[in-house]
Amino acid sequence: MVIAPVVAAAAPAVVSSATDDEGLINKLFKIGVLIGVLVLATISIIILSWILDIADLLGAGGGALTAIFAKVSLGPIPIIGPIATFLTSAFVFGPRR
Repeated sequence: MVIAPVVAAAAPAVVSSATDDEGLINKLFKIGVLIGVLVLATISIIILSWILDIADLLGAGGGALTAIFAKVSLGPIPIIGPIATFLTSAFVFGPRR
C-alpha cells in the first residue's frame, strides 16, 4: 500500500515535467522520436539499396535482351527487323484462312 502515496506525490512533478520544454519526460520523448526517425531512415536506406540492386539486375537483363534483339534485327538499321518479320509472317507460312 506504499505505492499509492508515492504515485500521488510524484504525479505533480511528472505532469509539470511533461508540460515543460526542458522537462525529463519531454526530453525523453524527443530522444525517442529522434531514435525512431533514425531507425526508419536506416530501414529505408536498406530497402532502397535492395531495390536498386534488383533494378541493376533487371537493367543488365534488359541490356542483354537489347543486344540479342539487335543481332536478330538483321543489321544496324532497326526497320529491317520488323519488315522481315512482316514478310515472313505474311508470305512464308502460306495463305491466311
